[in-house]
Amino acid sequence: MSKDLKTNKTTEHEEGSYVLEDDIETLIAEINSKKHSDVSDEEEEVLSKKAKKKKVKKEKKYKYSSPKRVVLICLISVVVVLGLTLFAFKKYFHIEDKLQPGDVFREQVETVVKKYSQEPLEYAKEYLDEVTATNTILEVDFIDVGQGDSILIQCEGETMLIDASLDEYGTYIQNYLLKKGIHQLDYVIITHYDWDHVGGMDVILQKFDCINVFLPPYVTDTKSYRDVLLSMSAKNYRGKEPLPGTTFKLGDANVQIIGPTSYKTDNENDLSTIVMVYHGDNRFLFTGDAEYDEEQSLINGNYDLSADVLKLGHHGSKTSSCEEFLQAVNPEYAVISCGQDNPYGHPHESTLERLKRLNIKVFRTDEQGAVVAVSNGQDIFWNTEPSTTWKPGVKPDKSKGKKSK
Repeated sequence: MSKDLKTNKTTEHEEGSYVLEDDIETLIAEINSKKHSDVSDEEEEVLSKKAKKKKVKKEKKYKYSSPKRVVLICLISVVVVLGLTLFAFKKYFHIEDKLQPGDVFREQVETVVKKYSQEPLEYAKEYLDEVTATNTILEVDFIDVGQGDSILIQCEGETMLIDASLDEYGTYIQNYLLKKGIHQLDYVIITHYDWDHVGGMDVILQKFDCINVFLPPYVTDTKSYRDVLLSMSAKNYRGKEPLPGTTFKLGDANVQIIGPTSYKTDNENDLSTIVMVYHGDNRFLFTGDAEYDEEQSLINGNYDLSADVLKLGHHGSKTSSCEEFLQAVNPEYAVISCGQDNPYGHPHESTLERLKRLNIKVFRTDEQGAVVAVSNGQDIFWNTEPSTTWKPGVKPDKSKGKKSK
């Protein structure tokens, strides 16, 4: 017998137990939940197996693809780096079909400061590989400073300046050096106190740190001389006397002062400091404004005057570069530093005739601008070809412009 389900909310279970209707609904929900849970476990197991298979496939895929990618990326990187290195190497060492223009002298290998001709220098081209392979380079710049002298010499990062031309070229020389990245001069040599050699030197002494300054040991009463002394004092420099026989190193080059042979002369040009620079088998001789008497004294002093390059004395004047001296030096090249249409007629016709007769190749700043020589210790290369004009300087005709009487 049972009670009415509607009124008493009770019923009889199969097993004789009695539960409330709410409990029955709860039980049914639990059973359904259990069924759902059972189905989910099966599905989860199936999904788990599929996921494991995918994971294994992925692991196999990336097990081999990741290293390959790394290797490929590395190879691409190496190719790019090699390409950039080769490009930089060619630009840095100027290894191309012809000499390249550009600012020079960086570390070991450079060629020229400026190239005036667009055609390669045939006689330099065949040695280009040797130049770029050598360990030390000496560069000599005969700066175009009008009717004056200024020569920059560099070797292995060390620098020397011989003279600084006229007063108006002081700032020009300063900028020339700065463009080359020069802020310090290891050696400064004033050959003598003529205004066209020392005029711009006060600017150089003030603007650069000058480690060693060689001053001729005589006194003169000129503004240029006083300006040099004032600059020396302002920078607390102590001048050194350029005694013949003095030697020092400039990078891998050796420098020797060989003149003047005497200070007992009234000719200030013959008081010029004379310098020989040795770089490997190459020699460069710088004579300031030395004239015949000093040249003869050097010959008589049994000096070894032989040199590959001679900076011609006194701007190519007829009072310098006598034939006997040129034969003693026996240079392959001569450089004349003089101004275009200068009032002295430099270089003189007789000097050019001697040079031509002795088959000496000539470079001229009045015709070619700055002349740059580069030595690798065996050969010498130039930024321009030798002059072939053999044209002497012409003194201006002072009578022109005068009214006739």
